[in-house]
Amino acid sequence: MAKGETVKRIREESCARVNISEGSCPERIITITGSTESVFRAFTMITYKLEEVGVTYSTPLKFTANFKKVKTGDQT
Repeated sequence: MAKGETVKRIREESCARVNISEGSCPERIITITGSTESVFRAFTMITYKLEEVGVTYSTPLKFTANFKKVKTGDQT
């Protein structure tokens, strides 16, 4: 599965907005926005994927999470 497809799947399955900073260096910033549940789900999926592909944690991971209040029944 290509990187873009993986990010798209995480966005769709978590119902969170996921943005990965541009750049070619190994340090990238991942911003996750959504309800607490959506952000947690996306974060979990991302960390599982990083472990799956064998990313080493010699460089600290930088995540920014933005939470918003969501009305019951609203998943955006």
